[in-house]
Amino acid sequence: MICPHCLQEIEPIEETTSTISIVKDKNGQVGIWTEETRDIDNILLSKRVDEYKYFTNGDIDTINLKIYDGEDNLRDEKVIKHKEEPKVISIS
Repeated sequence: MICPHCLQEIEPIEETTSTISIVKDKNGQVGIWTEETRDIDNILLSKRVDEYKYFTNGDIDTINLKIYDGEDNLRDEKVIKHKEEPKVISIS
């Protein structure tokens, strides 16, 4: 059996960093949220981009989620319906 200290010396530890950038629209709402994960040599490992769409009342309508690999190739995409469109009730 290998002691935990010796095991750490044998197995390399992968160090990564994540950077998040946010682009807001003219109303101050999040438009695009991007997270990039890079290794210790600053090589891109993966990227996630979320694009937000809003109703006119400011509630989030949908979030378009895209996942890219380290070569910036699209690997997965899905659209998340966040809320149903608000109903307007008119009283006469």
